[in-house]
Amino acid sequence: MTRLLTLGFALVLLPSASAWAQDLAEFPPGTSVTMTDSASGVLKQCTRRTPTAIEGFWNPSDSVVGALEAPLIGLLRDVLPRLRLHGRPLATPKATDYYRQYIGVIRGGKRMVYVNGFAAELLDSQLADDLDSKQRPIVACDGGAWFFGVLYDVDGHAFERVEFNDDVGGAVRY
Repeated sequence: MTRLLTLGFALVLLPSASAWAQDLAEFPPGTSVTMTDSASGVLKQCTRRTPTAIEGFWNPSDSVVGALEAPLIGLLRDVLPRLRLHGRPLATPKATDYYRQYIGVIRGGKRMVYVNGFAAELLDSQLADDLDSKQRPIVACDGGAWFFGVLYDVDGHAFERVEFNDDVGGAVRY
């Protein structure tokens, strides 16, 4: 099912997966960890690059997610003010205003976590009745700074480049 939102992007709701649902109560609302049998759906984004050469999936623990939360917020606080569309600054959500899905992936034999982020205000206001981020992979086409993805190296404690969705007006870059 595709739903066109008034902000000019499409959100694709993939089929519900019952195993998508380890809720992390101590983390921000909207934060969830996908189980391995539904994780690949998150990697099929329309207008942003996602990790390639994925060898498998695993389930990140609460402690793994907890370890990356603060550095993720710091990374977003650094990157968001630098986002541009055609060289002009973009309005963006605050770094703390994204819901997140955490997907454990294995790439190059290393445990990584892919973070799929989406602005809480959009989903709260536009799709509250339709969407449960703990049950469905969130895939959006366009949407700019309101959707991002980033890969985290669990053992190296480092993020790769944050990728934001393109906007209907063009590529969003920093």
